[in-house]
Amino acid sequence: SFAADKLVVDSGSEDDTCAIARAHGARVIEQPWLGFGAQRNAGSAAASHDWILSLDADEALTPALALELEQGLPALMSSSAAAGVIYRTAWFMGQPLRWYRPLVRERKARLYQRHRARWSEVRVHESLQYEGVDVSFRAPFLHYLNPTLVHHELKSLRYAELKALDWRERGRSNPVLGWPLVFCLTFLKDYLLRGAILDGARGWVAAYLAADRSEEHTSELQSHHD
Repeated sequence: SFAADKLVVDSGSEDDTCAIARAHGARVIEQPWLGFGAQRNAGSAAASHDWILSLDADEALTPALALELEQGLPALMSSSAAAGVIYRTAWFMGQPLRWYRPLVRERKARLYQRHRARWSEVRVHESLQYEGVDVSFRAPFLHYLNPTLVHHELKSLRYAELKALDWRERGRSNPVLGWPLVFCLTFLKDYLLRGAILDGARGWVAAYLAADRSEEHTSELQSHHD
């Protein structure tokens, strides 16, 4: 309700996404896929106002955060800050995770003044680049993470390929013999040190998938070198 302009950047969906968005009062632009960071920058350029809140299609504000933003945005927008930080918690296997640090209260700069900030144009895992101060909001927003295991695996393989291409361009290599070690160390780090053990069975699955994803990144890199 606090947004003066609701903009959806669609990259060629073939379902009713655009029609549903327009029916809910959004302005839709259709932009062929440019890459994660470049696509966000295209959305920034098309926005009607200078302050932007950027959300992915699988993310949503909680009512508490919507209320906090409504109360805090006037002060932020009148300040010299470049960005606002909000915290993302993953909705995983039917409910939010509570303890696993990488997926609970992830620090995300998603509010920004477009003349003071810009998205990095890497192939995947883009971030908001800015100088100067930022302002944090406390209430979380939700990431509806990987609705099925099949969805997770397809997404991980695609992200691994994109990350490997970035690594290859930087000349980074990874020996084949290191793949099992990467998997084991990542699993133990996430399960024990990052608190996944406290989320029970869901934490075990989350840590396993994180380790599997790290191994996919290294194997993809090797395949691109070959």
